Amino acid sequence: MKKLLAAALMLAASFAQADICVDIHGLGAVIMQHRQHGTPLPDLLAATDSELAKALIIQAYKQPRFATEEYQAKAIQDFAEALMLECYNQTGMGV
Repeated sequence: MKKLLAAALMLAASFAQADICVDIHGLGAVIMQHRQHGTPLPDLLAATDSELAKALIIQAYKQPRFATEEYQAKAIQDFAEALMLECYNQTGMGV
């Protein structure tokens, strides 16, 4: 995941650092929501031309899919927050 975010941050150098980390959090949440709700992997990959999004999709699909809404919500939140924390660490904004 660290290599993925490092590449994403280089691509997004024109954005404010805090904004890109928030954007990555949001993108990660949407992707994991699709994962948890059963969107087929090929459908999600076909929906984007973004290499960053494709890399995050693949990372999300390596995570387990849960049956209950409670565990799905936790998986979505955990995935998005892990991406955001790693982004802050990569940009030097981590404490």
